[in-house]
Amino acid sequence: MPVTKEQADELEAETRRKAITIRAGGRAEKPVSSEGEKQKVENPYPDIPSAETPLSENHGQYNTKEKIKNNQLLSDKSSIIPSAAIPQTFNSGNVEKPTRRMTDGYNKEEVEYYTEVVKHNIGYGYLGDWLSEDGHDGYAEADNIVGFIVDEICSPLPYTTLKGTSFPRNVIKSKMLQANINIVENVLVNMSKVDGIKDFRRYFISSLYNEVLTYHFNEGCESRWAAYAVARDFGYAV
Repeated sequence: MPVTKEQADELEAETRRKAITIRAGGRAEKPVSSEGEKQKVENPYPDIPSAETPLSENHGQYNTKEKIKNNQLLSDKSSIIPSAAIPQTFNSGNVEKPTRRMTDGYNKEEVEYYTEVVKHNIGYGYLGDWLSEDGHDGYAEADNIVGFIVDEICSPLPYTTLKGTSFPRNVIKSKMLQANINIVENVLVNMSKVDGIKDFRRYFISSLYNEVLTYHFNEGCESRWAAYAVARDFGYAV
């Protein structure tokens, strides 16, 4: 009996199925019935092109779109990171540093102000001339004296210790501002009569404090003594 073309095709397909079953260890696989299923078998991951299949134009466009999308996501992430979290490097030479108004704890403007006040109080010009009478630079010494007094007035320390006793800053400041030319002269004359002074500056400040503290009292005592001495020696009051 002659075999038709359809029967021959069916017989050939059956033979192929048996051969595939034998190679698969006796497990029959579902026959591939369409072109779409055949493509799935040959490449089960359609998004990843097979090594034998060149990239199509559409697939290249897909990759380009994915890159653009990923770059956009990275850009969005970086835009929400606070700028303070990103280390910044500055050129210190271009950054203007704040001007310090204090030098070693002293206020510059305060020092300048009280320097002029003290010069006025102690008769700076007269003092400089008087100190220059022995031939040395009296004005340089007068500048030192003014500086010693201003340091005590403007010192940031809460206390000054004089001969073992601590005095509050406001007390020292008050006494230093009361010094005049007569008081300074008295201190300097008395210091010239003392031997073995080790720290002239501290001795001067201590003597100046005491002189200011007792100046008017001492002046009154001397005035009364002079009046009594005249009355005693000459028999009448001045």
